[in-house]
Parts: sequence; C-alpha cells; structure tokens
Amino acid sequence: MTNQSAARSGKTTPKNRRIVTLDPSQFALYQSSDIEIHSPDGELLNTIGDYHHRAELEVAQYRLRSELSLVASLLAQTKEFVELDKHAISGMQDLLWRAEEMLR
Repeated sequence: MTNQSAARSGKTTPKNRRIVTLDPSQFALYQSSDIEIHSPDGELLNTIGDYHHRAELEVAQYRLRSELSLVASLLAQTKEFVELDKHAISGMQDLLWRAEEMLR
C-alpha cells in the first residue's frame, strides 16, 4: 500500500513508517520462505515471515500429535483382532507417512 492509497482509504501513515510493496515474484518468495534483514555489517536485524511459517508448522505438529495419540489410545484399548477397511488402512498409512516426514 502506498501513501497515496493509504490516504484514499482514510488511513494515515506515520512519517517514520516506510512501506514496501512487493511485486508478484517477491510476494511468492515471501510466501515460500523467510526474509532476513541485515545491517551493512551483516548483523541480523529482523526476520519477516518467520512467525507465519512457524505458526503453520506448530499447528501441523499439534494436529499430528493429536492424531497419533488418538490412534495409540484406541489401539491400547482394543483387546481383540480388528479388521480395517481400505479407507482406514489408507488413513493410517497417511498418518504414519506424515509422522515420518515430521521426524526428518
């Protein structure tokens, strides 16, 4: 958003704030990875995008842990042989594959 579009929308931009508008390729890069800002000396000043990517990873890890806990609990309470249909087997395979990927 430029200062002009901020003014048109009724929002004001503080004088000490600088706005950077990304072109489509820069935006694609931002969505796929973190962007680090370094000082001229090479010191890391800030990381942009880290929170978004970390939050997505934490949600995926929490969901996976929950699903694995549920399956472990169900298996621990099963006292006899259980036959699973092909959809259940496929779901178990997917769950184990995601667990393996998360461990890598």
